[in-house]
Amino acid sequence: MTTKRLILQNTSRIYDPLGLLSPVTVKAKIFLQEIWKQKYDWDTSLPTELQQKWITIASDLNSATQTKKSIVADDTYHLHIFVDSSSQAHGSTAYICKGNQSMLIMTKNRVAPLKQLTLPKLELMAAITGARMSQHLRQTLESIQQKTYYWSDSQIVLHWLGSKEATNRFVRARVTEIKKITGNATWRYCPTH
Repeated sequence: MTTKRLILQNTSRIYDPLGLLSPVTVKAKIFLQEIWKQKYDWDTSLPTELQQKWITIASDLNSATQTKKSIVADDTYHLHIFVDSSSQAHGSTAYICKGNQSMLIMTKNRVAPLKQLTLPKLELMAAITGARMSQHLRQTLESIQQKTYYWSDSQIVLHWLGSKEATNRFVRARVTEIKKITGNATWRYCPTH
């Protein structure tokens, strides 16, 4: 019997401090949010269609645990932070790159809040996630002399970050935090396709 309690128990057992399983775990988070919105009781068996969806997600979670360990020991690497959002979730991904080689080192994601935000505001939340993650990585990888590049496919967010125009409080507060963390770093456009 698949219940909300069972799904929460299984998803909360996943230990993924670097977020390398984020592409799969975010699906579980979104699924839990959907069940929560539909107000199912904790121990009520879910409808067949939701049980089938959970089986697919659980299968993905089980197969996603195969990873390859890499060690970065060179001081000429660059840090690339990519941020993106959808109406359901937002997040960021960090790569360390040298020449034409790159290694995924960390990801972070968040499910979109129940109080709906516009897509540009969710993209801005992804940019904050990326800025905070880069700050953490720069401190953690202090022995590596890396230059950090930030990438977003949201031209609105890039405009907010490069503009001195007055904006509403929500945007202004987040842009201020991002600029404080990233300093004079340039945010670049990453084409959506």
